[in-house]
Amino acid sequence: MESKKIIVFLTPAFPSHEQDWNWLPVLQRLALSINAANPSYELKIISFSYPQQTKAYQWNGIEVFPYNLLNKKRITRIFSWLKIMGRLYLLRRDYDIVSIFSFWISETSFIGSWFAWVFKIRFFAWICGQDAKPGNKFVRYSKLTNQNTIAISDFIQTTFLKNYQIQSFRTMPFGVENITDQARFNERPIDIIGVGSLKPLKQFHLFIEAIAIIKKSFPKIQVRICGSGESKLDLLKQINELGLVQNIQLLGEVMHPDNLQLMSESKILLHSSNYEGMSAACLEALGAGCYVISFVKSMNADVENWQIVETVIDMAEKAIEILNNPPVNSKHVIPFPIHQTASSVIELSCL
Repeated sequence: MESKKIIVFLTPAFPSHEQDWNWLPVLQRLALSINAANPSYELKIISFSYPQQTKAYQWNGIEVFPYNLLNKKRITRIFSWLKIMGRLYLLRRDYDIVSIFSFWISETSFIGSWFAWVFKIRFFAWICGQDAKPGNKFVRYSKLTNQNTIAISDFIQTTFLKNYQIQSFRTMPFGVENITDQARFNERPIDIIGVGSLKPLKQFHLFIEAIAIIKKSFPKIQVRICGSGESKLDLLKQINELGLVQNIQLLGEVMHPDNLQLMSESKILLHSSNYEGMSAACLEALGAGCYVISFVKSMNADVENWQIVETVIDMAEKAIEILNNPPVNSKHVIPFPIHQTASSVIELSCL
C-alpha cells in the first residue's frame, strides 16, 4: 500500500489551540490554505519552542508535535534536537515525506536541512526577516544553497545575498486574505493605525513624531497603536510631551481578529520599522482597505496603495495628502493572496 504523502513544517512556534490567534497568524493562514488546496497532501508541523508542552495535539485537523525548547540550556536543547530528528525519522517511516520547509534560518533549518540531505528529501528554508542579518551562526551550520532557500521578499533576498553570498532561488511572501466591507473611506472612524511590538526596532517614536506633524493639519486626528513591549513607558511619555493624549490611544496587545477589525475601521497604517522582511501587518492593512506608508520597500515592484518614504516628514506629508484627498470607497488590495502561497508550497513539493 502506498504511503500517505506529507509536507513537514519546522517552525519556532505554533499556536497551542485553535483560539491561540497571536502566534504566527501568517503561518496559521498558510497551514489552513495548504490543507484546503490539496487534500492529497497531509501537513505535519514540528514546533520547536512554543507551545510549552511536549504532547502532540491536533490543530484544525493538523497534527502538531511541540518540543518546548523555550529557555532550554545547551545540553538539554541538544537532546531535544535528537528527539526532533527521531520524530522526523518516524514520520519518514510511516509516511512519504515529499518536502520539508523550515521557517527562519535557525535550529529549524539546521535540523531540517541535514535530515533532508541524509534521506534525499526536498528541503526549503524560508528566510523571513531578522535571520538575514549578519551574525546568524545557523547559516553556517545549515546545508543551504541557492536552490533550497526562499526569501520572504526581494529586500530579504538582497540582504541575505549581501551578508551570506547565497542567492535564494525565489521570493515568496506569506499571503493574506481579503477583509471585505462596504464602508466609505471617510466613514472609517480611525484616521491612522500602527500595529507591532513596542520595541526599538519598530521605531514607534518616529510614528508619534509623524502624528505630531499631522496634527497641525488635522487637530482632531484619531490614532490607535496595537502592541505591547519594552518601549511603552517611553512612548507614553512622548505622547504626553507632544500634547497627543487626546489623539493617540495605546491599546496594548490586541488579539489578531480584533487587529483586523481595527484595520477595517482605519484609513491609513503607518509602519515606522527600520527593518522588515515582509510586514504581515502592512499586507493585512492593504487587504482591509487601508493605505500603507512605510520606510522599508519589501518588494522591488510597486504595490498599489503602499507608499514608501524616507523620513518622518515625508511620512507625515504623505498621510496629510491622503487625508486631504481621500478616495470615495475603500479599496482592498491583495498583492499576494494566501491561496497562491499555498499553491507555490505544493508546487515546490512536487518538483
